[in-house]
Amino acid sequence: MNKMISVIIPVYNAENYLSECVDSVMNQSYKNLEIILINDGSTDDSPSICDSYLHKDNRVKVIHQSNGGVSSARNAGLQEASGEYVQFVDSDDFLSEDMCEELIRAVSHTDIAICGYQGFDDNRNVDIHQPDTSQIKMQDDWGVQFNALIKKNLFNQPWNKLYKKSKITNRFNTDFARGEDLLFNLDYFRNISSISVIDKALYWHKNDTPDSLMTVYTDDQFHNQKTLFLKMEEYKAYYDLNKIEFHYTIFFHEIQWIVKEIIYDDKSSFKSKYLKLQNIVHDECTVKMISQFNSYSVNSLILKKLIKNKMTPFVYLYNLLLLIKNHQLGFMFRRGDNHG
Repeated sequence: MNKMISVIIPVYNAENYLSECVDSVMNQSYKNLEIILINDGSTDDSPSICDSYLHKDNRVKVIHQSNGGVSSARNAGLQEASGEYVQFVDSDDFLSEDMCEELIRAVSHTDIAICGYQGFDDNRNVDIHQPDTSQIKMQDDWGVQFNALIKKNLFNQPWNKLYKKSKITNRFNTDFARGEDLLFNLDYFRNISSISVIDKALYWHKNDTPDSLMTVYTDDQFHNQKTLFLKMEEYKAYYDLNKIEFHYTIFFHEIQWIVKEIIYDDKSSFKSKYLKLQNIVHDECTVKMISQFNSYSVNSLILKKLIKNKMTPFVYLYNLLLLIKNHQLGFMFRRGDNHG
């Protein structure tokens, strides 16, 4: 099989990691690649690094655009892509030498190939997420397989997969700062009938890069997470996945993050923060999630009970105490002082 793979790499302030990333793609054992670098308004040396690769490898294309976020950059890459298959790579990550070859071989009789990955930090500490090998038909016990991929954290992200371009009917939602990958994959999986899974960790994913295309809290986050929650409910109904409950856990943890960010916000008044929390606590999606969510950690159990009983003041106070416990409150006040 010698069909072209379009490898799409969004780039934002990645000068410290970009060369390792692009080199790992250029040096793949599978050679029929189109390598698309999208500089998303970087303010460091990333643009010139991208351009330097134009002279090193004729498979490289470079797009420069103003900063629009990772979804905008990926969409620009999809617009440019001419390969039959599409692969996404983050600019602070890198690939095992045979990743593309393994994926293209696996996808030959299915609609998508999925592999495992190795998460690592600056000290090269590694945690491995590896699936069981199988070829899955969507009609045959998809619920069990779907649950397995979710539990091993292999479903949501786009960078451990090889997609058929002809099956991509939707783009990444640029209104979402969190959950856009899951939303993209849910739409894609509605269009396919079979999946190949490789029991190897072929992708190296860097955890917590400070200057990458990361999430910044905005006031529409809760609305977006509700949209994602309802999309999951729709997906459950479409495939009759009544036993799938992972999205309750996802939604709960997103609410935890949003609540923390609201309280952490030094630009808003107490009244504004309280009203935002109240809207979350009383929302019907939150009520449904809380009724279904099962937690085994003490912090989650306490927060669940407070939300279930609509105790907004105590939700606020409890999370404030957690911030103090985690030594974040002093930083919050110091940060607030800078705004004069």
